[in-house]
Amino acid sequence: MWEYSLDPSILSLSLGTARMHSYMPEVFWLIVIPMTEQIRQIMVSYSFTSEAELFASDMRFTTCDPSIGYRAKNIGMDHDDSMERLRKRTHHLQEKFTEIFQELCLKHLGEDPAAPTNLAVALYLSTYFDAQKSSRMYYAKIKKEKKENPESFANLESFTKNTFGKVIISERVSKF
Repeated sequence: MWEYSLDPSILSLSLGTARMHSYMPEVFWLIVIPMTEQIRQIMVSYSFTSEAELFASDMRFTTCDPSIGYRAKNIGMDHDDSMERLRKRTHHLQEKFTEIFQELCLKHLGEDPAAPTNLAVALYLSTYFDAQKSSRMYYAKIKKEKKENPESFANLESFTKNTFGKVIISERVSKF
């Protein structure tokens, strides 16, 4: 199974891990979760099987089982219209969440001059932080540095306890 690895060069951009970790729940609930849900809605409406199709599809073919190759896509509307609708929906999504991100930057700029950078790293980390090996290694590294920076570890620990548990519970409930 393919496993995403956190990029250390992106993580190193943070200008204060304690502050960056404190932003993770906010960007997770205001950007990551809603954007993920809206991307899934678009994927379902266009019968996409992967996120790659969302941004790179020609709307003529779709991926499927490798043993049978590709199959023609039946989108139920004119090809040009469907491409234009897809472009508009993805563009609207990007604009909407860019605006939310910019509002967060303005909100935190007074207390944190590096807010745009720290929020960007928090957004990256909260998007890709999961149970994979690189995330566990990052968590272990921050935990090991707990004595030097206890607030940083406390913020990361709080994020993992208060977000993933809630997401897992809400996903289980929504399946019924």
